[in-house]
Amino acid sequence: VKLAGEFNNPGIYPISKGTTLSELYDRAGGLTNQAFPLGGILTRESIQLIESEALARSKAELSEILASAAASGFLKQNSTDLVGLIALMTSISNAQPVGRLVTELNPSQFRKNPGFDIVLEDGDAIYIPEMQNTVTIVGQVLNPVTVPHTVGATFDDYLKLAGGIKKEADKNKIYALLPNGEAIQRKGGVLFSSLPYLSFNREDILPGSTLVI
Repeated sequence: VKLAGEFNNPGIYPISKGTTLSELYDRAGGLTNQAFPLGGILTRESIQLIESEALARSKAELSEILASAAASGFLKQNSTDLVGLIALMTSISNAQPVGRLVTELNPSQFRKNPGFDIVLEDGDAIYIPEMQNTVTIVGQVLNPVTVPHTVGATFDDYLKLAGGIKKEADKNKIYALLPNGEAIQRKGGVLFSSLPYLSFNREDILPGSTLVI
């Protein structure tokens, strides 16, 4: 397993069957004081293979749809649909399987919930970045921007900093892409502790997040 970023002793570590995240963290001397585990990334070769197969299946299915539509004469009557199909096929062709496993990488959470302390696989790679203190707002807003993170600030607070949403925006589909890869919609929820010294509500936007409108 490769450990990179804000580990006290990053590097490549041999593992045996059943080695867990917490065991490997201990062997690496834990995280540095600048570590931001909420933005950590764990990639896995087996997941990358699954994603690659899924992309290949999607491309094949779209090719069949395109061929069927062309043979039936549907595309001649609905040429705008052809543009959409080709754009989708191009997007899938350019997509690269990442193999990211969205999971808890904050060691303080392993003790509270042992279920987060997952077993590692050969070829896994874990990257822990430095602390991030910004939030990015993109999509149908008047002024897409990146702004400093504020503890307690909500979706609406950040949308105001971007000048508000455009008339074309779908208000029901606004969501935040959290730095760990999880996505949450604009609604309330329960309180949870994400760092030893910070607690956030599910309505809060975590540092390093991207708001998508």
